[in-house]
Amino acid sequence: MKALWRRNGHQNLLVFCNGWGMDAGVVEHLTFAGDLLILSDFTDFILPPDVEAAIKGYARRNLISWSMGVWMAARLMYNIDYERKIAVNGTLKPVDDDFGIPEVLFRGTLQHFDEKSRLGFYRRMCGRQDILKNFLLQPPARKLEDQRQELEFYWAHRRDEAENFYDLAVVARKDRIMPTVNQLRFWQGTPVHEMEGGHYPFFSFSRWEELLNLQR
Repeated sequence: MKALWRRNGHQNLLVFCNGWGMDAGVVEHLTFAGDLLILSDFTDFILPPDVEAAIKGYARRNLISWSMGVWMAARLMYNIDYERKIAVNGTLKPVDDDFGIPEVLFRGTLQHFDEKSRLGFYRRMCGRQDILKNFLLQPPARKLEDQRQELEFYWAHRRDEAENFYDLAVVARKDRIMPTVNQLRFWQGTPVHEMEGGHYPFFSFSRWEELLNLQR
């Protein structure tokens, strides 16, 4: 796991739990009036003790998780209190025929993962050509093998469960990675905010606060 801090000396912290294969660059354009912690590149369920202690040291804490990070955050930080916890285009059963990415699609991505399939994933993730063009101006600085190892970790632990601790689920209406219908099926009983767009939604925002204040 990689932890990237953006510290400004505030007592208000936002933790962002990233999606598969991503890094901090994919949300670099978003500003936040506080301290920011971006967690990426997951290959175990261990939150380093120094990171956990640092998070708990803040007076105010909020959490936004995206894609596979929705599940990872629930596994890594179930014992940390947050003022608000928001899941974006993900579920707590991320590899599942009914509630996440269908297993045959996930397995196919893993078995045939190469440069061409990675670009295809980015294309489906962005949904629109203009969004893909902007995304590829600063793509994740991750090696193929590095991304493959993270994908293998998710596949190996696809049956592992996590309890729901989210206050709001944000669901894109045209998600081609984690099908919209599966997300809506999973989040029954949890408040849902539906938005236009695809799996990668962050160019619809300029500030993290816009996401944090949805349905407040």
